[in-house]
Parts: sequence; structure tokens; C-alpha cells
Amino acid sequence: MADGTYEVDKVIGRRRTKSGKEEFLVHWKNYDSLYSTWEPIENLSPCLHTVTEFMAKAFPMPGINAAFVTHLESKHPEMRQLRKVTDIDKSKLRSLQNKEMVDEILKVKNMTQELKKYQRGLGRGRKRSQLSDPCEVFTQEAKKLRPGPLNGRVIGQTVFSGLSRKSLGGASPKKGEKKSPGKRGKNGLTCSFLDGLDDDEVLRLTRTTRTHGVLDECVSVLKEGRVWKITLCNERKKNALTTEMCEQLAGFLHEASKEDVVSVVILTGAGNSFCSGLDYQHLIATHNRQEAKRMVEKFKLLVELLISFPKVLVAAVNGNALGFGTALLSLCDIVYASNKATFQTCFTQWGRPPIGCLSSLLPSLLGKTGGLSMLLLNQKMAATQAWEKGLVMEVFKPDNFLEQVDNRVKVMAAMSNKILQDTKSLVQHVNQETLCDANNEECKLLLKYLGDDKVLDTLKTNWLPDVVSP
Repeated sequence: MADGTYEVDKVIGRRRTKSGKEEFLVHWKNYDSLYSTWEPIENLSPCLHTVTEFMAKAFPMPGINAAFVTHLESKHPEMRQLRKVTDIDKSKLRSLQNKEMVDEILKVKNMTQELKKYQRGLGRGRKRSQLSDPCEVFTQEAKKLRPGPLNGRVIGQTVFSGLSRKSLGGASPKKGEKKSPGKRGKNGLTCSFLDGLDDDEVLRLTRTTRTHGVLDECVSVLKEGRVWKITLCNERKKNALTTEMCEQLAGFLHEASKEDVVSVVILTGAGNSFCSGLDYQHLIATHNRQEAKRMVEKFKLLVELLISFPKVLVAAVNGNALGFGTALLSLCDIVYASNKATFQTCFTQWGRPPIGCLSSLLPSLLGKTGGLSMLLLNQKMAATQAWEKGLVMEVFKPDNFLEQVDNRVKVMAAMSNKILQDTKSLVQHVNQETLCDANNEECKLLLKYLGDDKVLDTLKTNWLPDVVSP
């Protein structure tokens, strides 16, 4: 370009330098675009209208001469193909500087591959036993509950398929069977039912076991109109209550107390045991005082709910009751027992004080001598002896035990719900304050004992052999 005066044709660009100075790309009149130059705003003061025109086109304000910015539009617009994360080559990912993004992409790829693998099936020659924990994979095939007693029967052969412990999928019916719509509970769990179950039967499950689809370390509830049947499911430890099970049982009791339609709640155990009290295995292994405090808090709340529970509470003692298992039936209004059931406190044998208000309940139910013989000497009581002492209302044979209990409960459920609650309230309020005080003192002492390593060692020596199956 020769020296002289140049006339601005138009402004075609804008930039900001490292120093923060704003410049505009100027196309000069009668010159080729090759000779366009970057000029500061000061040099364009005689022709600011060209800058204004450029800014209006390149950076339009909404509602003021709104139009397409033609010079920014692609001359050859093409549809961009979005690629799946799983289609990206791993070797190309290494060139990316954002390490967090690379890790996230690889994580998604691995999850997708794992998902496809289980969707295709296990393949030839691969055994289920080689798989990792079913609770840790992303999906698993639907499988039935292993044949065995749950509340005395396998409930409708319900089939479950889940993505994780927090997500329990609906049931997958057998070939030729229709699947009824799933129902979602308040805790977000979904349950589906086969045609064998009535519509008003709702099965709420809190988790499944790690193997074979058997319910383990959970509390299940079967809702049948005015009657709810709650089952403690921890057969390997004779239905001992973990901290989570205490929380689940308390939740079910609270829910039942708020349901107007519910008249009677049945408590029973899975398998051949009723309940063996609290599950101390995790505390024995870890000596975790915070976990001990949490367990005692959840347990204390559970006992408080049992004391103040307004509906009729029936204990169906299908097997041995140890520790708090004996206290649990003492907190119920009506107790039915199998003739194979036995009752034993075991507290002094296990090296800790009584819980579940037994320090107050047993002497009042059996007299001071009878109560102390069970609390101090761990005397075992058979079902017939418990019936003679007034601890049990009726004793049935084990082959039709739950059927007999159901027949008795149906008679009660047919009565007026208000009459049942008012009658129980008249009897209950007399001892309610005493039981709450006993529960407070027992829980304080229990927490003190569980904070002692020697007590935990005693539990390891004496409690584990009595409760945990080899």
C-alpha cells in the first residue's frame, strides 16, 4: 500500500490484544482483502459509522434490527455426527489434556461394556460362580427365591431383578404367565407380583442377599388388608437384628400405626428361629464405638415404638427366641408359639445386661423368682412351660403353625379397629411410663458395655457360637 489517504470500505473483524486493546479489521476501498489491516479504534474516529454497522451485524441486540449474522454463517453447513462415548478409541483419549474427562469417558466405556456383557448372557463355558458379587454388577438376570419357608411359605414365587442394592427391579414372570403392574413404595423400591397374589397383597423388600436370591439381613412385610405380617430375615444368625434391620422394623411399625385400615400386625421369623436379639458380629470385628452408639440409638427407638404401638401386636414364635428375641415377644400383646420353640435370655452368659425392658417385664410376668432364674441363671423355657406360666397364649404343632395363627388373627381382624385400639390403650397406659424408663436405663448400660473391649471379646467367645451358623 502506498502512502496517502485511504478510504474505509467496511469493518470485517474485531479482536482484543493481550494488552487488552481493542482493534478492528478494516477492508480498504479499491484494495484487495489481502491488504486489510488491524486498526485501533482511535484511527477510525472519522468513520465510526462503519464500526457501528459492523457491531450491529456481528453482535446484534435482541429486538433491535435482529437478523442473521451472515458473515458468521458457515458457507458449507454440514450436519455433525455425534459419536458415542463407547466408540471413541482409547489411544486417541491419551492425547486429551483434561485427565478428569478421560477418566470419566473410560468409566462410561467400562460400564457400557459390562452392561452389554450381561445383556448378551453369560456365554458358553462360563459359570455363575465365577461372577463377582451380584450386588456390585450393573444388571443381573432375574432369579427366583430359593424354595424355602418365608412366613411359612414361598410368597408367590416372586422373581426379582435389580440393578443395585438401592434399586430392586420388578418381577419377571415365567413363560406363559402375565405380570401385574409393579407398585412403588415410599422408599422407592419397586415390587411386582404374579397372578398368584391378590392386588392388595404388597410385598416390600429392603434388600436381597448376595447369593441365590434368598432374603438375608432384612425385614419384609406382607400386607393382606387389615393384617400385616412382618418377617425377620437373617437365618444364618437365627434372625438376629442388625442396625439396619432395627431401623427397617421401626419404619414398618411406624407406618402400620398410621394406616387406619391396619388392625393387627404379626411378628415372626424366617426359617426355624424366631429372633436371637441384636447382631453384634460387626462390632466384634471392628470395635467401632460410633457404630455401637448408632446401634443402641436405633434399638432404643425400636423398643419405644413397640411400647407405644397402638395396634394389636401378635408374636408368632416359630422357633427359638434368644436374648432380645424373648423380650420382643414380651412386648407383644398376644403370643402364639410352636411346640418346638424355646425361650432363653442368655444375657449373663454373653456378658452384657438385659435389654428390651426384660428387667421390668420378666419379674412382673413370671414373678421375682421366675424372672431372676431366667435373667441370672439363663434358664431355658420350653413352649409348654411358657404356656403354663402365662407367657404364651396358645401352642401349636409346627406343621400347621402359621395356618393356625392366621385363623386366630382373622377373627381379631374382623372386629372393630377402634374397639381393639381403645381396649389395648386402657391396658397399655398403666405400664407404659415404667417400660420407657426401663428402656432408657438398659440402653445407657448397654452402650457402656459395648464400649468395653473385654465385653466384645466375651461376645466373640460366647455369643458367636450360640447365634452364628458355621
